Amino acid sequence: MVALLSFAMMLGACASQDAPRPGGSAERPRPLTVPELQTMLDEGEVIGVIISKIDSTGTVYRMTSDMRDKLRTEGMPASVLGRMEDTYDQAIRRDPSLLTSDSKWIKVGDYWYGGAPAGWPRQ
Repeated sequence: MVALLSFAMMLGACASQDAPRPGGSAERPRPLTVPELQTMLDEGEVIGVIISKIDSTGTVYRMTSDMRDKLRTEGMPASVLGRMEDTYDQAIRRDPSLLTSDSKWIKVGDYWYGGAPAGWPRQ
C-alpha cells in the first residue's frame, strides 16, 4: 500500500512539471491602467519605477487629446504622460492600421489599451 501511494505521488509530481504554470509565457500581462498609474503616483512611487512598469507590461495607451489634457490637469507628471504617448506613437509607426481598428485594442474603464496585454507581439 505504501509503495502504491509513493508511486502515485511520484506520478503526480512528474505530471505537474509539464503542466503550464500561472504567470508563464503563454499568459498575457494585464494592462497597467491609468487608474493604477494614478494610484502609484498618489502613493509616492518613484517616476522611474512607474515608467519601468509601463515598459515591462508592454502596455500601449491610446488616448484622445481630451484624455491627455485631463490627465495633465489632474497632475500626471509630464515624463509619465510622455512615455504613455510614446508607446502609442511607436505602435502606430509599426502598424498604421491601429489608427482605425478597435478590434486590436482592449477597453478597460474609460481608456483603450494595446500592446502585450492585447496580444500583440513584443517588440
